[in-house]
Amino acid sequence: MIEATNLKTKKAYALKKIDKSKLTEKEREFLRDEIQIVSLLNHANVTSFSEIYQNQRWMWIVMEKVHGGELQGYLQKNVLSEADMVEIMR
Repeated sequence: MIEATNLKTKKAYALKKIDKSKLTEKEREFLRDEIQIVSLLNHANVTSFSEIYQNQRWMWIVMEKVHGGELQGYLQKNVLSEADMVEIMR
């Protein structure tokens, strides 16, 4: 993840930089599906998708900057009950 700031609005964003030349066809398909799904979501507990920029080799996905780290890293270190998960997803 790369942190970036819009120079006009001063709003912080997270950029995900992807080397498309290293993706398998299956990974490209998964990425297209993920972008399509995330672009349709509008939920307080889901990072909002903003824009995509790309050239022949690279793709940059612009997303809302959130604080606190990735959920995956948290879940690798902590065990959550079903009640905890319900509370997070609200």
